Amino acid sequence: KELKEELTSAFQSGFSRLNLLGGEPTIRPDIIEILIHAKKTGFKHIMITTNGRMLAYSKFAREIIKTGISQIVVSIHGPSAGIHDALTGCPGSFKQLIHGIENLKNEGFNNLGVNTTIVIQNYKQLPKIADMLIGWNVKRAEFIYVAADLDRFALLTPRISSAAPFI
Repeated sequence: KELKEELTSAFQSGFSRLNLLGGEPTIRPDIIEILIHAKKTGFKHIMITTNGRMLAYSKFAREIIKTGISQIVVSIHGPSAGIHDALTGCPGSFKQLIHGIENLKNEGFNNLGVNTTIVIQNYKQLPKIADMLIGWNVKRAEFIYVAADLDRFALLTPRISSAAPFI
C-alpha cells in the first residue's frame, strides 16, 4: 500500500518514467500488482532491472509482459554459466537467465536491455557477451565498471588499459 501511494505521489509530482531496481524487485510477491498500478497511474515508461531468474518461469514472464511494462533490463555477468554463476555466487543462475530471455522472446517481448559489470573475471569475455546481445536484438546495453571502495577496487576491476581492447 505504501509503495502504491509513493508511486501515485511521484506521478502527481510530474514523474512519468519509472525504473524498479535494487535488491531484486521480481521476488516481491506483489510485483505484478505494483507494475499494473504504475501503468494505471499513468507512468509512460516503466522499466524493471532484474537478475532475470524469475523470468525463467513462463507464467511469470507472461504476466510481467501483460502489465504493459516498457522495458526489462537483465544483468549478464558472463557469456557462460561458469563465469556468470561464479560472479553471482549462484549455480544455475545463467541457465535461468537464458531461459528467462527465451521466455520473453517467445512471448514477443523485444524491448530487452542488459547491464554487464566489468570485472577482472569477465573483461576478456566482453566480445562474446556483445555477440550474445546482438543475437538477442538487445535494444540497450551498458558495460559498467564496478562501484567499490578504493581498497577493493583494484581487486575487482581491471585497468582500463587492459580492458580497452575487449570493450
